[in-house]
Amino acid sequence: MIKIRNSVFETNSSSTHSIIICSQAEYKQLEAGDLFIKRYDDKLMTYDDALRVLHQYAGAKYDLHDMTREEIIDLFSEYDIAETLDQFYDDEYLDSFSVDYQTKGGEKIVAFGKYGRDG
Repeated sequence: MIKIRNSVFETNSSSTHSIIICSQAEYKQLEAGDLFIKRYDDKLMTYDDALRVLHQYAGAKYDLHDMTREEIIDLFSEYDIAETLDQFYDDEYLDSFSVDYQTKGGEKIVAFGKYGRDG
């Protein structure tokens, strides 16, 4: 029996697949470090949004006002809140890809992600 579920990508293999699609403008913000990839959700979030989540999880543990942006970004990753585009691509087990595309309507988008066998 085959079960069909709309908007779902499934495979019965042990490989890993991850794809994120965003506008070309958002991808440029990711490259510049102005947007981050939300961990385990693959949605995009701003620095301020990630900072609010960090404050909820660890605000009492750190004096965030005395920390540099880079130190705070490291905490985003440490607490599994968000990661930079470089951190996303830096994976010793999985390969990554990035493809620019223009839709029929003229919108410029980027599809990127990871694939391979995790382990």
